[in-house]
Amino acid sequence: MLLDVLVERVTDGLEQAVRFPVLAEKDGGAFEAPGSQEEADALIDRVARAAAQAGIGREEGIRITESFFTVEDWIPSLLLPLQQKRVRQAFPGRDRLAAAADAMSDYADAAPWLHGLLRVVDDEPFLVIHRPTGRAFRLTLSGVGDNFQLHTLLAATLIGDPAQGLIEGERPAPAWIAAATDGRDLQPAGGVRGQFELFGADGERIWGEGRPADIPILDGHRVVVLDRPSYARAWNTGRVYPLMHPEISLDRTLPATEAAAWLGKITDPSH
Repeated sequence: MLLDVLVERVTDGLEQAVRFPVLAEKDGGAFEAPGSQEEADALIDRVARAAAQAGIGREEGIRITESFFTVEDWIPSLLLPLQQKRVRQAFPGRDRLAAAADAMSDYADAAPWLHGLLRVVDDEPFLVIHRPTGRAFRLTLSGVGDNFQLHTLLAATLIGDPAQGLIEGERPAPAWIAAATDGRDLQPAGGVRGQFELFGADGERIWGEGRPADIPILDGHRVVVLDRPSYARAWNTGRVYPLMHPEISLDRTLPATEAAAWLGKITDPSH
């Protein structure tokens, strides 16, 4: 299968490339990609010296160097398919590739984007508690790229008629919801504004720059506590992966007694 071949190629390339900074250090600093045959010959000579100092063979040193300068060209081949849920669910070698992409994040511009896609959660149960009212909800989420997007989706799903068990408040503007789901304009005019302050069950703030995969799990659910915002916050982009369409379903509203039991399990951020 082509995807298997691509994954192995990119994974191996990243794993080799991340060894390159050690070689560069052995020979006194950063290497630059060659722009001519003369520069390529000089680079190979430097790599050979550095490889000898590092205790590895010349050919291995050249392979590491080639990987460092070419792996960025291979990463985009995975960014498009990984924005599809069916591909993520059947993706081979996901943990190994994620570790390799994370290790190269300081050296390859596309590596953090790849790492982020590999950490996207799908069909994940979330327990969301609105602290001011004590109401709690069970939801299932897929395909959310960061916690800014999660914030907008939770507000769009849970703010509504209190008589229907929802949270009173001002729903996100249609343009914000579109930017966070499947709209073409990812950066609506004026940005996107938040309606809540988000905390985990451990009482720690859930930062917008983080990912849903970072949210701690309690009793089989990732728990998000919604609180009144302590200050106005806004962000520019509705979703970070343009072709990844999120899914969010409100499975049920918890009865008051069950909601109270969950509320009793979470840590107050003031403690």
